[in-house]
Amino acid sequence: SQGPLDAVIVDLRYNGGGALSEAIEVTGLFLSRGPIVQVKEQNGKVRPHSDDDPSTGYSGPLIVLCNRMSASASEIFAGAIKDYGRGIIVGDETTHGKGTVQNVMPVTDRLRLWNEPDRGALKLTINQFYRVNGDSTQKNGVRSDVVLPSILDHRDVGEAALDNALPFDRIAAAAGRQMVALRPPDVLTEVSRRSKDRVSRHKEFQGVVKDIQRFVKRKNRKTISLNEQALRREQEEAKREAEDAKKGEATQMRDGDGPIFGPSYYNDEVVNIALDYVELLREIRTAKN
Repeated sequence: SQGPLDAVIVDLRYNGGGALSEAIEVTGLFLSRGPIVQVKEQNGKVRPHSDDDPSTGYSGPLIVLCNRMSASASEIFAGAIKDYGRGIIVGDETTHGKGTVQNVMPVTDRLRLWNEPDRGALKLTINQFYRVNGDSTQKNGVRSDVVLPSILDHRDVGEAALDNALPFDRIAAAAGRQMVALRPPDVLTEVSRRSKDRVSRHKEFQGVVKDIQRFVKRKNRKTISLNEQALRREQEEAKREAEDAKKGEATQMRDGDGPIFGPSYYNDEVVNIALDYVELLREIRTAKN
């Protein structure tokens, strides 16, 4: 039940995923019985995986915090929360886009002779994940409702940046989904508007925006100076930009010895988003009563 909590923030930044069963169990803490993810097997058959426990651990406002490094099982969780209307997604423009399952198989027989050389292994894609709304999590990932400036959105770190990545595709939506009324469109619009307004006036966030602009300009540049002094100045500038970018990314990373969700300008804005979300939902409930 909701209890004394006003909202819960689930931080999945830099979470590369885990067991499929764990993703289903964790999602089930916030949803009653129903399909969580669909899996397409090698023969093309699609099998839904469901949470069969009707109880929930928490039913109040939920914020799922993701970035470009949130992958696989993390995307299954975020996608289900979004597709059920259970909460809002905050962070980078989208998640990693890892919607496939691989199996590693040795090239030679495991019982090869001792003097036979190791010929390596093949990584084979055997299954593909789909959200309950029918969208693949592959390549496109799960898009955020409220996007915060992040240089990770402009680095080649997602599944889409890999050579020969499988494309995004779509199948039929899963049956048996019971929607939750925690994603009213007007609430999403207003929460995003308020956040953009704060970010536009925030010194640290605007520093990140400038770092992104410089990074994109340098990334898209097609020429290089042959003048030694000019080239050295450019190299020094690139070094400073890289250091600034690392500082910006560090605001999203947890120190191993620090608090789980420590104070930072980024985390403070996520809390402000949660407060806006709670306030706007309460206004809707009050108006209905």
